[in-house]
Amino acid sequence: MKNIKWIGSPNTSPRGRHKPIAIVLHIMDGTLKGTDSWFLSPKSQVSAHYGIGKDGEIHQYVKEDMVAWANGRVQKPTWPLIATGPNPNLYTLSIEHEGKPGETFTDAMYDSTTWLIREMSQRWGIPLDREHIIGHCEIFAAKPNCPGNGLDWSGLLSKLKVT
Repeated sequence: MKNIKWIGSPNTSPRGRHKPIAIVLHIMDGTLKGTDSWFLSPKSQVSAHYGIGKDGEIHQYVKEDMVAWANGRVQKPTWPLIATGPNPNLYTLSIEHEGKPGETFTDAMYDSTTWLIREMSQRWGIPLDREHIIGHCEIFAAKPNCPGNGLDWSGLLSKLKVT
């Protein structure tokens, strides 16, 4: 069991009848502290469910039964499960990671990410496979470096023991 620090964000809305079917991974393009501040500002109009620091610290910004504003813009999606019509924020959960695109994820980040993905997967019945654990760039092609090549997908999936 890991500790999760509640930060909160005003940038959230009701999920309605939608259930999360996927977990979307992001890179912060900055620090955990900076992301905390950005997500606390109503002017930013963005949020995520969780943020993970390089030291493995986990912050929560939005409750999982609510919508975080992280995955709503769609451009040339490559994700096979994207739905036509509803905003993807309605049926996804999101995890931000501290750092810049291309920076290698730390072992502590992988440990916290795999733990958190397993927990979220169990709560929502999300399969631990590559169709249900995706990168932001698979929804929004304008962010080709989100989460970036610093994330070792095969290593992450191996840690989750999925194919």
